[in-house]
Amino acid sequence: MIGGAGLDVQPSRTMMVVREGAQRLPVGDGQRRLVPNAQIGTLWGSPAAEAILSGGSPQAEWLSRWRTDPWSEAFLTGVHDRLTGFLGQVRPIHSNGYFVYLSTGPDTPGNALELCAAAGLADTVPVESGEALICRWLAESAVGDWTGAVATVACGENWTMATPYTVERSGGRIVVTRTGGCVSRAVGGGSWCTELASNVLERCREGIPATALLPLLDGVLELASALRDGETTEWAGPLTDQLFAPLMFTPHELSSRPSVERVTTTVCELVRATSAPDLLIVGGPCAVWPFIPDALRELAPLWQSREPEQDLAVGAACWPVLQPFFSGVPDPAVLSGHAAEPSVQTTTDSQAPQPPWLR
Repeated sequence: MIGGAGLDVQPSRTMMVVREGAQRLPVGDGQRRLVPNAQIGTLWGSPAAEAILSGGSPQAEWLSRWRTDPWSEAFLTGVHDRLTGFLGQVRPIHSNGYFVYLSTGPDTPGNALELCAAAGLADTVPVESGEALICRWLAESAVGDWTGAVATVACGENWTMATPYTVERSGGRIVVTRTGGCVSRAVGGGSWCTELASNVLERCREGIPATALLPLLDGVLELASALRDGETTEWAGPLTDQLFAPLMFTPHELSSRPSVERVTTTVCELVRATSAPDLLIVGGPCAVWPFIPDALRELAPLWQSREPEQDLAVGAACWPVLQPFFSGVPDPAVLSGHAAEPSVQTTTDSQAPQPPWLR
């Protein structure tokens, strides 16, 4: 069986997942699962971000100072090298039994595949974020006999995209059909991390090293998870011992901020313009914040994984196994002359085997 690596490239962080059989393994950079998009000299990921911040200023504007263009050849070469090391010094290319499945969104460059190839990721297959989320849902949930209209809501750092589908049964198997075009807007929750990290910095004593800014951003993501319980949360992350006074965050106060209201209002408008779904599948790195799913629950029942930040990479990695259940969506790997999963038949074959989690 051909293995796959799922890749979700966002402006500030990149998620990598390796799929081997039923296993889906987060790769990370050895320090973090969400790899900071940083590269300098021979350093990549977290070590590079720390080196860039070293000796700098702990001011709020430095919260993004460490970022490198994730589509640069230097950074993508680091992705290639990290995957190669994770796989036991086996390059992630077709001749070695691997494809890289790239989740694509509105800010993915038109020449993304060429950029990946130049960095050594020669066998990269694009998977639209809507399809990646459907795959995540199919792989993670007990779908049972469910049928109906579905809309995926992919939440990137700087964009949100909604796509409508139907899920039907044919010959005892699932058939997923896209029923319209995707609708996207340049709104996302990526700026919330910087905004809340700045709130923490405003209450800190002087003398904080700039290298503390990276763990501070990690703490903000942990705050997002804590806020899902819907209760007032006291900041207990990095730099807590440097605060002048305890810092409290409440879901109500945060959801009322203009920066949050602008995103949640726009996302709801996207869904209303897309379809009248029986189910919403919401995921992506900015779906870790409860505000987007909370707003969407007023429109339809909602499904969300436990780790939204991994959704697009995990779903993309599952694409070669689940692609046969999508009606009229050919696998780009097959069109390019490679058989991504030789054991899986085409979507027109009612005898195509179901993965274990759908049986």
